Amino acid sequence: HALAKVDYGDPGRVYKISMTEMTDAAKLNSQVGAPLGFRDSEISGRLIHFLKTNPAGVIVIDEVLQGSPESRAWLYEILDRGQVTGGDGRVYRLKEHTIILTDNAGQELLTLRRDNGERIGEQQTPEELAERYRTLAAHRAEFDLKLEEALRKKGATDALIQRMDAKVLMRPHTRASLAEGAGKYLEQLRGR
Repeated sequence: HALAKVDYGDPGRVYKISMTEMTDAAKLNSQVGAPLGFRDSEISGRLIHFLKTNPAGVIVIDEVLQGSPESRAWLYEILDRGQVTGGDGRVYRLKEHTIILTDNAGQELLTLRRDNGERIGEQQTPEELAERYRTLAAHRAEFDLKLEEALRKKGATDALIQRMDAKVLMRPHTRASLAEGAGKYLEQLRGR
């Protein structure tokens, strides 16, 4: 939501698709609308509705390595052509949209280990996490190769990896960061 606010002036210009739910044609139709001639074909899918009402914004495709082969083909259409075709046959261009693909592949790259190989995990201090993050950033080319390897282990194809303009490893949440985020959210709710 922060990216949508900064880039598009409105934190509400975000649409999220969970690929774990994209298991069959019916789920895909819920995003783009049923093809002409089928029941409910006059109703836009949720993604198409978002595109009609938001000519610019952020589309988050969560758990990108999940979903059916049909949904992956649909995703490739979006990434390759920069557009999506609605069930009614109309083409919606995504030129003014930022597309973010998420997955938890590579999370282990941020996990610190003690000398004996034991994971530090939740005991990592913010300083330890920041140092690990700085180390990875200093060796960006090596990091990208390791992250691509982690993506392949989870089932990413070279075709998908090549469609990614950039790869960003997000810092994992700690109990402290979750508490801080929850506190900010509660403050926003109190302000309403």
